[in-house]
Amino acid sequence: MRYVILANPQSGNLPEYEKEFLLSGARGILDCDVIGFGQLKNKFLSEAVRLKQEYDCVVVAGGDGTFSDVINSSSNQNVVLAYLPLGTGNAMGSALGYGMSKFGDLASIAGRIKNGENKSIDVILCETPTTTTKGLMVGVGMDADIINRSQGLRKAGMNSLNSYIAGSITSVFGGYQRETISLEIDDKATAISDLVAFAISKHPYFGYGLRANPHAVLNSGKLHGLSFTGGIPMILKLLLTSSFDGTIFGGNTQGIPYTADRIKITSTNPLPLHIDGNFVDAANEFEFTILPKELTMRY
Repeated sequence: MRYVILANPQSGNLPEYEKEFLLSGARGILDCDVIGFGQLKNKFLSEAVRLKQEYDCVVVAGGDGTFSDVINSSSNQNVVLAYLPLGTGNAMGSALGYGMSKFGDLASIAGRIKNGENKSIDVILCETPTTTTKGLMVGVGMDADIINRSQGLRKAGMNSLNSYIAGSITSVFGGYQRETISLEIDDKATAISDLVAFAISKHPYFGYGLRANPHAVLNSGKLHGLSFTGGIPMILKLLLTSSFDGTIFGGNTQGIPYTADRIKITSTNPLPLHIDGNFVDAANEFEFTILPKELTMRY
């Protein structure tokens, strides 16, 4: 199998020369080139399109947003993707069993990729009136508001973790206004008042090892949703029970779970949307559909 590592020079907090050094072991194990350093985002995405056409397996080195960008760069037919966690939250790394000790383990993860199997996983199709995007982890509401605020702080020069903490504090303590939404789960309609966030994912993790949606499965052929209502006590319980990789409490115990092929959300006021940790849009209408076995991954 012909491998290539596609590295995002902008993901995470490390400078490029450290990322190149950390990837040297993985490059040797996979006997491949590392491409992507020194490139702007547009060039990085065009390289993703090219590499998906020329190689058997594109190993994406970056964060969840990077992996999402590669999924959305072009068709994923006739290519296998793999993942090396080199971002900030690295939810996908936790979902694949790579754990949180990311940087020192890149060579061993490369070995797991080389000796692994090709497996089909599901993808979420996310549609608003103005955007169509695919992803593995989606949020409407406060979590997307936090990401939007943190991305603004990052552009102002704050590092990833500190910007996320600052964005969270601002959003939780008064910056985000909870809404009432209309919800369709397949063909069943209901309403949810005082919504904090609605999360839909294909794996249990949110990032930083938070096991926020323990019901989610990569290849179940279904969407796994959770609605969160209430205030600060609920948020604190969510963070506590999700922490420590879910090993103490078994994962998040907050929220109402939903399993469906299709989920539609409408609201009076625009709500923010994130996909795999990237702020995407603010809209009054969102539709999410499962795409079974859309993606082939090696792990």
